[in-house]
Amino acid sequence: MTFFKTALRGAAAAAIIAASASFAMAQEVTLKLHQFLPPQANVPKLVLDILADKIEADSEGRIKIERYPSMHLGGKLSELMDQVTDGIADIVLAVNGFTPGRFPRTEVFELPFMVTDARAASSAYWQLFEAHMKDTDFQDVKILGTFAHGPGMLHTKNPIATPADLNGQNIRGGSRLVNQLLEKLGGCPWACP
Repeated sequence: MTFFKTALRGAAAAAIIAASASFAMAQEVTLKLHQFLPPQANVPKLVLDILADKIEADSEGRIKIERYPSMHLGGKLSELMDQVTDGIADIVLAVNGFTPGRFPRTEVFELPFMVTDARAASSAYWQLFEAHMKDTDFQDVKILGTFAHGPGMLHTKNPIATPADLNGQNIRGGSRLVNQLLEKLGGCPWACP
């Protein structure tokens, strides 16, 4: 039996794609892809599903990827990386910002107002990973890629035009630092456990 463990790690501003350090190939295997977003969200639709479809096609059906969106395998967002290393899931999308302090070198990409260009930040993230994190911070997995997003948006039912509009709004930030900023601006961040 083959164990191909993959992790997609990230922060609200930074993410990583990883695979188990103990990679082996088998004749037929079914992998579990577990992530927290609904299937129609951009990352599952435009990244994870395309990757899964390509793996299935390129393996000529020998590799099947079962997709579990919206935390359907259970657990908390902060446990997704552990789920991949513990064998509960083979592929996960997780957010570094939901485990503050665990991957401290990635937190530079979580700083508010620092990332203005997602492409440049993603390239910098990959270079930092290759030079300083591959064999240390992420030694238990094989990273396949990294990415960061641009300045970001506030997703709310009510428009936010001024800081005063944040008062009393429940808004989840993607990291400890962003949640602290939202709180200072009057919002009520709910950090995912």
